[in-house]
Amino acid sequence: MDNRIQKLVDLTESKLQLNKYYLKRYSLDRRVNIDKETKYHLNMEWFPNDRVISRDEDSNPEGAAVISIDIASEKFTQIVFVKGKSLVDDYLFGQSSKSEIINWIERETGYVYESDFILKKESTGKYIFSACVDGVKSFPEGSIQLEHDYLGRLTLFSVEGEFPRRDCVVKSEDNLPLEEVEHLAKDQLKLINIPSDLTKMQIPVYIIDEVFIKKSGLLTTPFKVFNSVKKHYVINQLIYWEKPLEAKFKREDLKLSEELSIEQVFSKEKSPDARPISSLQRTECINAVKDFLRQVYPSDSGKWILDTLNRDHGYIHAVLKEKEATQNVLERKITVMIDREKLQVINYIDNEPLLKLMNEYKESHDIIVSEKLGFEVIHEYITFEPYYVFDFEINKYIFAKKLSCDYAVNANNGKVTLLNEIE
Repeated sequence: MDNRIQKLVDLTESKLQLNKYYLKRYSLDRRVNIDKETKYHLNMEWFPNDRVISRDEDSNPEGAAVISIDIASEKFTQIVFVKGKSLVDDYLFGQSSKSEIINWIERETGYVYESDFILKKESTGKYIFSACVDGVKSFPEGSIQLEHDYLGRLTLFSVEGEFPRRDCVVKSEDNLPLEEVEHLAKDQLKLINIPSDLTKMQIPVYIIDEVFIKKSGLLTTPFKVFNSVKKHYVINQLIYWEKPLEAKFKREDLKLSEELSIEQVFSKEKSPDARPISSLQRTECINAVKDFLRQVYPSDSGKWILDTLNRDHGYIHAVLKEKEATQNVLERKITVMIDREKLQVINYIDNEPLLKLMNEYKESHDIIVSEKLGFEVIHEYITFEPYYVFDFEINKYIFAKKLSCDYAVNANNGKVTLLNEIE
């Protein structure tokens, strides 16, 4: 074992008091954050001393500890004791109050409560915190989770997602009331079909499609892109061709895990996922996607829009959506994986099988609630919350408000229901 890795292993054993454990195995990985920084992690699996597992056995026994540490900062990003059972003698949170737990998190992460993170949810022995900027929630989301058992032993700790750096924040809190963006709110009203397992029908409901709004209008980055911290290039190009390609498309296996060397880790080599996609590469990707469609979907000329390009797990992902929108809760989508060096398509995922399952549910044609009435009913349930949102155009967090709604209006009868309670 490299001395630098051994140092991190010793630090982990000492700090978490793992004297009743032995290191079973470890691995290295790297991840790219929203600031395009490559973060390297040491991932460790510690087993109880009395559990000797064969070398070929992959599962972790009860009480094992799965731990990840950021190599540069030497801060833990994950501590999980399997099935919530810890053999550690340190009753860290025996009589701890919430404030003491917050203090512990501040020491471990370097973040400051109500400046960098706020409490989202609390129950006995369980705490969930969200990232923020001076108390204002941030997006893409960051979260901290902590759990302890009845004796006060730590059983889970995780730091995930994005926590904005102050030099990446444009401070401003414009007072933008909902009344000023009423026209934008009406544009976000959508009629969709949600499959009901109870009735085996597709229930037509009016919902509010979530969107971030700043003082000057809608953010240019689509809301769905914020589900990932990866830089997305919006292409929005309809793909046409005159003739199909007769050559058969051959899928290649994807390599989603990297074998990283010690030299790569400690030289802080930049991940390929942190690189931009140049204009020339984008053009070649568009051509590669067109050839792929000509092979696999030869009759679909003019049917597909190349929506976005982004890097992920060493590949370039091209996301295709159908030109004709539907009222399905899920839209048809094809994700195409492109070799980053050859710029050729090597694999793809089509969600059509999932949609076919949903389409087995009968459609309801008894829509009696108009769009106008649907908006009037849902209006009082709309929320308009302040956020600091990462704007990919300027690579900064800016102040905006999220227009959203947790409720839906049934287009058959006008009843209002929580979206997550539709059965």
